[in-house]
Amino acid sequence: MRANWDKPVTIEALAAAANTSVRSLFHSFRQARGISPMAFARRVRLTRARDMLAVPASGTTVTSVAFDCGFGNLGAFAPYYQTSLRRVAVRDVADGTKQSCRQQYR
Repeated sequence: MRANWDKPVTIEALAAAANTSVRSLFHSFRQARGISPMAFARRVRLTRARDMLAVPASGTTVTSVAFDCGFGNLGAFAPYYQTSLRRVAVRDVADGTKQSCRQQYR
């Protein structure tokens, strides 16, 4: 999942890749990691979003990062981001932009 964080993922595709049933995958994953496979995939994408917002490229917006990280519903992205990472995406991109400017003018 980490290697393909930017690709669409379904529980059925994960089960097929693991050569197991959806039920077995869900159960095994939850036992091993304490969360569902889809929650783990969301966490990987949110971490990637945080990294992209921390060091934004020119023209980076929260919206562009959300879409790049596979979140088609912006109304869901912000609460997921804030709940999972205990941060606010808009502040992260602003802080990242300030940091980039400081480094550029040193």
